[in-house]
This record gives sequence, structure tokens and C-alpha cells, in this order.
Amino acid sequence: MKHTKLLGAAKVAGLSAVVAFGLLGQQATAADENPFAALKLRTIGPALTSGRVSDFAFHKGSPQSFYLATSSGNLWKTSNNGTTWQALFENEGSYALGSVVIDPNNPETVWVGTGENNAQRSVANGDGIYKSVDGGKSWNNMGLRDSGHISQIWVDPNDSDTVLVASQGPLWNAGGDRGLYKTTDGGNSWNRILEIDEHTGVNEFVVDPRDSNNIVLSTYQRRRHVWVLINGGPGSGIQRTTDGGVSWQKVKSGLPSKDDMGRIGLAGAPSAPGTIYAIIEASNAERGVYRSDNLGITWRKQSNHMTTSPQYYNELMVDPNNADRVYSMDTFTNVSDDGGKNWRRLSSRFRHVDDHAMWIDPNNSKHMYIGGDGGAYESWDMGSTWRQVRNLPITQFYRIQPDNAEPFYNVCGGTQDNNSLCAPSRTQDMHGVGNEDWTIILGGDGYEPQIDPTDPNIIYTQYQYGGLARYDRRTGERVYIAPQAGSGENAPKWNWNTPLVISPHNSKRIYYASERVYRSDDRGDNWTAISPDLTQKIDRNTLEVMGRVWSVDAIAKNDSTSKYGSIIGFSESTLMPGLLYVGSDDGLISVSEDGGENWHQMKAGFPTIAVRDVEIQRRENDLVVGTFGRGVYILDDYSPLRSAAADVAAARATLFPVKNPWLYVEGDQYGNELKGSQGDEYYTAENPPFGAVFTYYLNESYQPQTDIRRKAERAIEKDGGDTPYPSWDALRAEDNEEAPKVFMTIRDAAGIVVRRLGVNRVKGLHRVAWDLRLEAPQRVSLASSSGYSPPWVRAPYGPLALPGDYTASLPVRQNGQVTELGAAQSFTVKPLNNSPEITNDREALLAFQQKTADLRRAVDGANGVISEMRSRISHLNAALVRTSASTEAQKQSLNAINAELRTVRTMMNGDRTIGSRNEATPMSISGRVGSIMFSHWRSQAPVTGGNQNAYEIAASEFAVALDRLRSIDQRLHVFEQELDQAGAPWTPGRVPTWKPE
Repeated sequence: MKHTKLLGAAKVAGLSAVVAFGLLGQQATAADENPFAALKLRTIGPALTSGRVSDFAFHKGSPQSFYLATSSGNLWKTSNNGTTWQALFENEGSYALGSVVIDPNNPETVWVGTGENNAQRSVANGDGIYKSVDGGKSWNNMGLRDSGHISQIWVDPNDSDTVLVASQGPLWNAGGDRGLYKTTDGGNSWNRILEIDEHTGVNEFVVDPRDSNNIVLSTYQRRRHVWVLINGGPGSGIQRTTDGGVSWQKVKSGLPSKDDMGRIGLAGAPSAPGTIYAIIEASNAERGVYRSDNLGITWRKQSNHMTTSPQYYNELMVDPNNADRVYSMDTFTNVSDDGGKNWRRLSSRFRHVDDHAMWIDPNNSKHMYIGGDGGAYESWDMGSTWRQVRNLPITQFYRIQPDNAEPFYNVCGGTQDNNSLCAPSRTQDMHGVGNEDWTIILGGDGYEPQIDPTDPNIIYTQYQYGGLARYDRRTGERVYIAPQAGSGENAPKWNWNTPLVISPHNSKRIYYASERVYRSDDRGDNWTAISPDLTQKIDRNTLEVMGRVWSVDAIAKNDSTSKYGSIIGFSESTLMPGLLYVGSDDGLISVSEDGGENWHQMKAGFPTIAVRDVEIQRRENDLVVGTFGRGVYILDDYSPLRSAAADVAAARATLFPVKNPWLYVEGDQYGNELKGSQGDEYYTAENPPFGAVFTYYLNESYQPQTDIRRKAERAIEKDGGDTPYPSWDALRAEDNEEAPKVFMTIRDAAGIVVRRLGVNRVKGLHRVAWDLRLEAPQRVSLASSSGYSPPWVRAPYGPLALPGDYTASLPVRQNGQVTELGAAQSFTVKPLNNSPEITNDREALLAFQQKTADLRRAVDGANGVISEMRSRISHLNAALVRTSASTEAQKQSLNAINAELRTVRTMMNGDRTIGSRNEATPMSISGRVGSIMFSHWRSQAPVTGGNQNAYEIAASEFAVALDRLRSIDQRLHVFEQELDQAGAPWTPGRVPTWKPE
């Protein structure tokens, strides 16, 4: 594999339109010119399995605030011990991080080293070192762009401008910015103070806290190719300096000397500054844990302890309060209580394996965090028990695949060490896609699952190196079906990521490939090899690495590497059965036109390139993206991208085709909020908007004349020009102008308007959703929201619309005229009849709800009138005092009107005198109408007898109350006229009478 830079997962969202344009063969334009640039992908998680954590950086004075660096999912920050997280570093040149450090002198200054600091097969490289001076809000690349993998950063506690950086260097090629680097001007310039050779970088270092000129470091020679890993060599070792890096000495005393060393992890003991531990990868006889108590001058071997895969681990952590307690990161972290002599496994009960990072609270050694392939875990009892952080969506997907389930398709995918999983692309409840919506279908590392196109309950799913199972979602059972070698045959050379395909012509036929292709015609129960070895059959051990062919005993030779010469790509034509294409990891493409009877090779060259998985869900026109570090993303309904960008940009406005929506009632099992009552820590990925989603593009903004004038004036002012006053008539026209409004108007099949939505009138691409409900019957309120509403309070909503055909149009009202923008679009609302409880007579259901809405509208209006009358009466009482001609009889008459109003108010809203004292009262009219809406409007079930009866009672009682209210209104109007004639000051609700004298 060539040294290539991978496009970061965070870039996908920002480049969604570009990605989709590429798929559709259209030319992408700059964001400010591209009408589709506003289309965004949304994440569906998951966070239950999380992903690989590479480093922590804790705020010295506030341990609840810290940064978490991920191996391929950007940087995250919490200020409340993980209750919530903020994703940072999402728009830089790298997404993979190896280290993060907070400036000990200024917590707002943060340094990040890019490139995962391991040599694993799935490692991603970086583009140097970054610095933020505002707590991670913005970043500057400070150089070392060709470092590949930065493994450690140290900031001088006495001088923030002095920083040391260990660079392992590029993993897949020689050269680059590798070694130990130092800056004394805050990163503006760098000096390489230790350089070994083009293949060797620096892994870790320890700085003497008593004198920063004393540095001990480990050098690290390694190289990876598709066919090989060499994780050591003569360049690996330990060096030290006592003059800040001007001169160096290679340390030999007490260290391995009979053969090469590999990766060496170093850790100093904070409570004993002269004590350093090293875990050294070497020959079987010399590998182990070493200790120095004189700052690296001499060493002694403590034990033979070694990690399971040093290229992936080999990192030590010393307890800040106990120099003899040492932790060794590994598949299962080990701990020594006697300075590395004896080791025991740290508890991993109910915790994911593969640990890469650790933080120990310097104020309490029992409190610690571990980060690894399963995310982050916290312990308060020195690792005996653990709390998983379950709201970090950093899962690393190798491959993803959508199915065709209805009403919402599922996305299944295989991940790095976090199983194969499936989740719905959206859910029926308002909470979105939560961790609980994800199903683990197989353990281990996973790749591209294949879903039976005739039965979405059957999924073929894989684990690493050729493991294959047929999973039944109904029972949760798995049948393991991987082809096996015949008697005396070598085991198949399965790739880490083995190609698996269901024939598009026969759902029972599946293909699987090692160095040859296997076919099953009975869902994997039996297999037949249909090809010979289709690779170049190269002996990888004859290939040069770092300029020469290496010994069989080279450090970690070929570890964590697929056996070279295996098939990595397979496809069958969707048009022609038996037309098969195969691609191997050593560069061959083979073709068979007859189902595998005969094969030939294609010789045309093609580039070696790394990409993440992208799939199209054709039925929904969704683009599904599997990211290696940030889970799964979906671009909902990319169909607007089928329009030519130039045509859209040239039109005044465009309303794009509308996807047919499903009609159902969103669930709210946790409460009427996105996260319900589950707390901020609860992870969920929001659904797309519910209902019919309209995408439209405006080629101009519809602004009031004042805004248009000021925009023109600002342009003149910018150049120092004059901006004279408009005429008074022009200003008067501005003052009296009704601001332009753009609407989305929805009509039913008869052309009757069922809903009119105010939408964004600013130039650009917008999406707005109709919730498939008619207009709410509540009274008009011009008051803006006061902020938080209790979770039991819902925004006003109307009855559900009927299934059927509708049209949407985009009119604008401007300067007293209404103009249609673009062509109307038709769509069909589809009923999601997923229960026998749903009514078969939706027209009757809607008729009852509309009847209830009419009653609610009248009741709400009556209550509004009562409020106005109470205000009028209060003002009249005050006016009586100020009217010298008023009489006591008038006061008593007003009291009688008020008493009658109180009676009607009690009928409408209940007896507050009794009810406020926690005693039973008759149900009010408003309460009864509200109960109908509460119990029935969020259901598609037939109308209950109770609701029918409630309506009859409420309607009967309201008719009486409304007649009495009309009578009160007449009496009050007569009283106001009498008081006006008596010379009372003006009160609300009446027009003054006056005649010129």
C-alpha cells in the first residue's frame, strides 16, 4: 500500500454534496456556488460500542474537565465528567490522533499530535501537530506535516513556548518528519534534536521534572506494507541526553544486546523522579520489563512480562502516588505492585478489551480512566469495577450495508473490534436512534454484512480472517458456515476483510473468497470452490522491506497482517448472471463470464487507494456512509442532486420532488423530549424530520425594503461614499411595508389547502417538514416562547391528515401580491398500518377529530373572551372611581356582571375555590375537551365510546356557557356605553363617543 492520506470522517458531512455529485457524475462547485452544499448527513451512531481511544488530557485543577483523543474519530471534550461531550477538531487536515496535552500553565492552550500512535493494520496517519489557544474551538497546524504518527507531546511547565514532540514517522514509507523535535517559540519553528535514520522515529520519552535538560527516550524502527510488518530493527533502542538534546548517548547497560529491539514503552514515576520503567519488545530471551533508578543510565530486568502485540500496545503507566505500582496497557491490562517483577491482570469484568490509554487521578489513585477499542471506562476502586461511557459515537466501521426493510430500512455494518451491528435508519419515536436500537449480530471485528433481500431477518455476517455466520434476527441464533479446507489442503488464505456477496439473481446463492472463490447455492450450508488460486502467488518473505529482505526472526515479522495473496474484492453483475469480477490484494483483477467455469485476468493498471464504505439505499434515495471512527452517517434523500446544479442556480426558485412519507404517530416512551428523562448522558442520534420533507432552493432572498436599502448603503459606506436620505414617501413605504413571506402550501387531492407553513425566505437550500397534521385549533398567540417548557407540555398540534395524494407549492407574498415560485410537487402520504388496532375508517376518525377541533377552537376562543372581559371589568372598576358622576347602582351592576362571568368561567375551567383546596369538583368544559385531545389525538385507533360521550357532554355544556357568555358581552357593552356617557375615562374594549362643540 502506498502512503496515502485518508479523507477524515468529519469531512464527510461538510463534503456531502461533493460526494453525492461524484456518485452521480456531476461536477461539484464551490460551496457558495453550489445550490446543494447545504445538504447534510446525519449520524445514527452508535455509541454503545464506542471506539478506539488513544489518549486523555485532564484539566489539572478540574478533573471533571478533560479531552479524549481518538484513533480515528477526532477530539472530544467534556466539562462534566462525561455526562455530555463536545466534538472538536472536526474540520482539520486529520481525523486520527495519537496524543493530546493541556498546557500546564494555561488550560485554554491544547496541543494535539495527529496520526494514531500504533502500527496496527487499521492505523490512520496524520498531518502534523496542532495547537489551540481557545480550549479547542479553533486550531492551527504548527508543522511537522510529514510526521505521520506523533506519539507524545510535552509542554515545559516553566515555559509554555518550549515543547517536545516525539514523531514515530510515516508507517508505510521511509523518511518524513521522524525523530524528537523541539520548539522554543510556541511551535512557530521546530528543531529536530534527535534523528536516527529514515526508518527510525521516536516512540516515547521521559523528562526529568527536576531538570528538563535530562531526557530519556526510546527510538522505534518499524515498517508496514500490505504483506508484512517489521516492528523493530537496529534503530530501536534507548537514548538519553543531559544537555537538552545537544548531544545524545545510546544506553546499553542492562538492556537487550543480543539482537534487535522493537517498540519500547517508557514511563517515569512521578513520586520518584529518577525511576523509569521500560517495556521492551525483543527476542524471547531478552524481552520484558526493565527498571532504572538513575534516570536511564543503567537498567535491570524486572520480569519477562510482555504485551500480546507490542505494535499495538507496549505503553506503561506508573501510579502517580506509588512508584512501585505499574500498569501495562494490553488486550487485558496488567498491573504490578512490586516495580514490575510480578504481574496480575487488572479486572476487565464487563469491560471491553484492548486498552491503549490510562489516566490515574493524582489526588486519588483509586480513581482512573481507561481508554481502548471499546471507548472510555471510569473506575473509582482501582480498576475492580468500571463505568462505561456510553455517549461517544466513535465506532470504527469497516463496511456498511443497508437492507430493504419497511417502513424504515436498517443499516448493518462491521466494525474494528466492536462486533457487527444493525440499527434502523430512523425510528418511530421522537427520541431518534438510541443505543438500545442497535443490535449486535456477531462478535469480533466485522466487515460488510449481507442481508437476504427476500427476508431481512436473515443476515450473513463476518468476523476477522474468514469467520462467517448466518444470523436469524428473530431467534438471535447463529449458524457458522465458513467454507473449510478439504483433507490435506492448506487452510484458506482469508483476508482480514473477506469479500462476501449474495447473488443479485438468486438470494440463496452466496459467494465467499480466500485466494479462490467459493459458491454456495443453499445459503452457506454447502460450498463449492469455483476458481483456482486467482492471486500472483508471491512469496512475501522474498520482498524487500526498508531496503532489504529480513530474517524470519525479525521483530514481529508478519504479525497482524493478512496472509499475502488473498482476494479482497468480489462482484457479480446485476445484469448478467455468472459475470464475476475478482480483485486480489497483490494487484490482479480476474473475470469469469460463466459462473466460475473459466477465468481470465484484466491487465489494465489501477491505483492503490484507501476509501471508506459508501452504499446507496436505492428505494429511499439515501446515501449511507460507514466511517472508520465516527459510526454511520446518512444523507437523507439525495434525489435533489439529480437536478443539474446550473439549472437550479439559474431558476428563481426550485421545489424538488418530495419523497412519499409514512403516516404514523411518533412514540414517546421516555417522555416528550429528545432524551426524555434519561439525562444528558443518554446517547441518541436524532431521526430525520418526521412527516413530508420538502427541499427547496431560493436563488434570492426575500427581504423588506429597509434591509435591501441598508445592504446597498453599507456597500457604499464601505467605499467611503455618501448615502443620502430617501424621500419621506419612500421611508413611509418602508415603515408600512408588510415583510415578504414565503410559504409551503399543502393541498389535498381536491385542491383544498390543508396546511400552510411559513418557511425560510433567505437565499439557499432549505428543508422543512410538514408533520402530516392539520392546523392546530389553539388560539393565535403572537408572544414568543419564554424558554423551557415542562416535558408534559406539547406544542399545539392538529388532527392527523388522511393518507392519500397531496401537492406542495412554494408561494411568496411580497408587495401585496402572491407569486408561485417554481413548479408544485405531488406526493403520497402512506399509512403505516402496522397494528390491527389502527382504524379501518380513517375518514370517520378525522371527522371526529375535526369536530373536536372545532369545539376546541370555540372553547379556546371563549376562554380568550373571558380573559378580555375580566380585563375590561377590572379597568371599568378603576374608571368608576375616577368618574365623579358614577353611582353605587352602577358599581353593583358591574359586580353582577362580574359574578355572572365568574360562573361561566367556572363552567369553562373548573371551580378553583374548591379545586385549589384539593377537593373534587365537576369536570370543566375545557378539561373535558382537553381530555379528548390528550387521550385520542395521538392515536390512530377508532374513536372510543368514552371520547364520543365526552364530546357530547362538553358540547352540551359549552352551548349553555356560550349563550351566557354572549349575554354577558351584551350587558357589558351597554354598561360601557352608560359609563362613557357619564364621562368616564377610556377603558379597553370601547370606542370613545365625542362631538365637536
